[in-house]
Amino acid sequence: MERSLPPIRLDDGDEELELRVGRALFRWSQDAMLLGDPHTGAILDANPAAARMFDKSADEICGENLAALVNPADADVWTAARAERHHTGSFVGEVPMCRGDGNVFTAQITSAIFTAGHRQYALTVLRDVTDYRTLERHLREAFEQMSRLATVDELTGLLNRRGFITVGHQLAANARRERRSLVVLVADVDGLKSVNDEFGHSVGDQMLCDVAAELSSNLREADVVARIGGDEFAVILADAQAGMHAQLASGRINADLRQRAEAEGRPYVPAVSAGIAVGAPAGTYDLEELLRAADEQMYAVKVSHRRPLPPVAPSTPQHVRDF
Repeated sequence: MERSLPPIRLDDGDEELELRVGRALFRWSQDAMLLGDPHTGAILDANPAAARMFDKSADEICGENLAALVNPADADVWTAARAERHHTGSFVGEVPMCRGDGNVFTAQITSAIFTAGHRQYALTVLRDVTDYRTLERHLREAFEQMSRLATVDELTGLLNRRGFITVGHQLAANARRERRSLVVLVADVDGLKSVNDEFGHSVGDQMLCDVAAELSSNLREADVVARIGGDEFAVILADAQAGMHAQLASGRINADLRQRAEAEGRPYVPAVSAGIAVGAPAGTYDLEELLRAADEQMYAVKVSHRRPLPPVAPSTPQHVRDF
């Protein structure tokens, strides 16, 4: 049996260990790193990731001034960044940079000044966030398009089915491209017709609003919640931990609905039946497929009156996964 190494701290004075760790990080980091002179701006060393980022060899980068790598039209951005680093010791922000072929990209930069021996250095870490900003712009444009298409449910203020499908297709495409899980939860309000018949549709509408509020509060800000039918709601969660989060959320929503009804003196005790479908990272799922799978599971739960079943993964010709 191998013995594990004892815990250590890099700030406990072991300079050789600090040096070795620093060298390893500089060499193997997927983020670009530039070691420079904070006073002149000259680049003293560049790691392999920096060479890939700027489409130049490390030797070509060394000796250049970091300002020469900044997009000329945005030189004032780097000037302000250097001034902030000079006054505070560090800078975190985004600066447009230029590759060797002249293409401009957006770099998220963390730059800090440190002292080694009797000399000051600046370590600048750069990450290309162009694709993230492009995605944000596309999502913003998608939301603006949704507004033009009247995609909000008037009663609950959530997205309606059209809005859900519009946003969902974009999220599904992003999840497939980035090989991430995509989770769809479908929830159906139990007993809505009985409430409408006994108390009137205005009370039934209030119950729908209560369900919408609890779904929104139980889920995260990044999740997409919609009312996709008369008594049916849907949620999209798009990350690796989303399946577990959806199970937890679907399990506690009914308890929270009961608490809300009691606290506000409702003449009903709302509850939902929920189904969950998971598109695995390597899957070829689409949004409609996940919706159908979650919908089928939700109806199985509603008919059986049992606790929520485990999430299911829709089958495709290339991929089948059971949960």
